[in-house]
Order: sequence, then C-alpha cells, then structure tokens
Amino acid sequence: MDPAERICDRARLLDEYHGEEDLLRRVIDAFDREYVDRMSRIRAAVDRGDHWNLSRESHAFKGSVSTFFARAAFAAARRMEEDHDLSNAPANIVLFEREVI
Repeated sequence: MDPAERICDRARLLDEYHGEEDLLRRVIDAFDREYVDRMSRIRAAVDRGDHWNLSRESHAFKGSVSTFFARAAFAAARRMEEDHDLSNAPANIVLFEREVI
C-alpha cells in the first residue's frame, strides 16, 4: 500500500475535488501551513493544563483531517479532543502526529 493511501483515500479526494489536483494541492498546502501553528497551540495548552483550548484546537484538527477522508487521523484528533485526562495528552499527540506526518 502506498504510504499516502494509508493516511487518506486519494481516489476519493480527487473525486471530491472533481479531479482538480491544483485545488487539492492548495487545500493540502493550507493544512500544512496551519499544522505547525495549531500543534504549537495544542502543546501550549497541554503545558498549561488547559483542557478547553486543547479540546478546541483538536476539534479544529478533526474538521481539517476529515476534509482528507483520513479516518485514523480523525479518530486520533477526536481522542485528543475528548480525553479529559491531560496526562494522556502527550501520548494522544504522538498518535495524532503518527497519522498525519
């Protein structure tokens, strides 16, 4: 299996974007630009013990990865969003990053 196919359903993505690879590339680039800043905010929220902002940022990631039909990344973002035990946050972040990177 192509590593990209493990992360998302490329055929479904191209179908969703009517085969417009340039448009899809722009969406992916926007996600890439957002990723670093959002992960920084997630880590800062964990460091502060701020579950509300961790949940908010994770929820936004959940929406972003759903755009790519990335089921495992969606599940990992949902785990970060809904797990109220902040001691699990570092492991949840690692799981999310494994699915996205």
